[in-house]
Amino acid sequence: MPPRQPVPQPVTPVQTGSSLLLSGSQPASGTPVGAFSGPWCIEEQSLNMSYWRVPKFYFNSVTAVSLSSLTGTWDNANSTSLRYFVNASYRMSYSTEQFETSAWQQNQKFQVDPVSSDSYGTSYGSLTASSLGPAGNISTAVPYYSRRPWNNATDSTIYESVNGACNFALASSGQSYLWGSINQQEWGGRLFEFGAPRTGLPGTVRHSFEKQEIEVLSPVYTLYGMYSTQQEFGPAISQLIYDVGSRLSDTGSNGGYFATPAELSTQAPEAIHDQSVPSYDPSRHAYDF
Repeated sequence: MPPRQPVPQPVTPVQTGSSLLLSGSQPASGTPVGAFSGPWCIEEQSLNMSYWRVPKFYFNSVTAVSLSSLTGTWDNANSTSLRYFVNASYRMSYSTEQFETSAWQQNQKFQVDPVSSDSYGTSYGSLTASSLGPAGNISTAVPYYSRRPWNNATDSTIYESVNGACNFALASSGQSYLWGSINQQEWGGRLFEFGAPRTGLPGTVRHSFEKQEIEVLSPVYTLYGMYSTQQEFGPAISQLIYDVGSRLSDTGSNGGYFATPAELSTQAPEAIHDQSVPSYDPSRHAYDF
């Protein structure tokens, strides 16, 4: 795992009645009323992920081999990592509505909804607030929101959104597939039970599945050894979300996600990972994990 980036802290809230507000502020929702009429620059961003964990196995040894058959054994899972879809957006809008304060801001917060077992009904330990489990969803519970005076010199209306994935696969026909479009049961028939054989290493085998994973983009939250929820901890989940946000905002060769389905590049079988939200900023996150 790369060195952990500093985790931004949320702005200190103040409880006022039944609403949780920033000091000297008014909620973003509801009818805007007050003495301050702008014009305003309003920024919002959101991020959601659906994920599942997959294993990687080593082929241990060959006990019998002939021209018609091969008998051998697999080790237990050497490691597990995530595959996921990501949906994210950023908006900068212009407003002349009236508010009671001259500015307001809230950081983005997240909710994790893990499932307790995989598609075969196998569970891997008790789920806690610091567990992603074998599959689930990470969603924006509180979107980032910022309101400040509009600056004609630097501000403009913007809307950016993306639906992407961290991996892609190819079928034997050469057509591009996203493995996220394969459900866990189908995954099980191909890789969930057998893992991802490391081709090219001594003792490994080549596989000829109909759909074969070609490339995976980081971060994938790798855990080494056989998976258990006890391997997980909150800061690792915060780091995952931060790194996903960083990749979303990176428009260079090391950023962006695959389209669905992936678009092959001129360097096939590589695919283009240009699905990004350039204005997304993970420093606007706040974490409770």
